[in-house]
Amino acid sequence: MADVTQEDLRQLRAELRQVRDVAEGILLALVGEKATMWRIEAKVQRWVDARTVGQPLDEIVGHSAAHLIWDEYEVAGARALRRLKREDVAALSGIGPVKMDKLDAALAAEDAAWGDMA
Repeated sequence: MADVTQEDLRQLRAELRQVRDVAEGILLALVGEKATMWRIEAKVQRWVDARTVGQPLDEIVGHSAAHLIWDEYEVAGARALRRLKREDVAALSGIGPVKMDKLDAALAAEDAAWGDMA
């Protein structure tokens, strides 16, 4: 896989800003907790900053938007997202079908690792 370029990082930062906005919308709609937003911002910034030019691109895209959303959603202590219909989440967040598949996969992996607490 090709090494990461500055342009790759710019695109990644733009996508992660969108992810942060989606996560903020989901968290605010479902748990109403504005205090969690600084954690999303800090996590996104740390994650992007930790990646440098020269790293394999697959390492960067391996941590998907779904994982960022799931991580912060879990921190907020809510499982309501899991109970929502897929279409409701897509409508609420504007997430397209590919990212919804990633979100579903992240949720399934989390449940498999920790057990379903719903």
